[in-house]
Amino acid sequence: MDRCIRLGSDGLWGDLSNEEAVEIVADYASRGVHFRAAQALVNRVIAKEVETK
Repeated sequence: MDRCIRLGSDGLWGDLSNEEAVEIVADYASRGVHFRAAQALVNRVIAKEVETK
């Protein structure tokens, strides 16, 4: 069963796997703060970019 829809730019999804995205969204949804998941996704991509520089 589908539980969410992924929308975003290639700048986000190019650096984040499907599995990572689902893990982040599921974590926030399970804590009842699903509205914070989008910012968490962006933060993860930013952190990955900083690590590779």
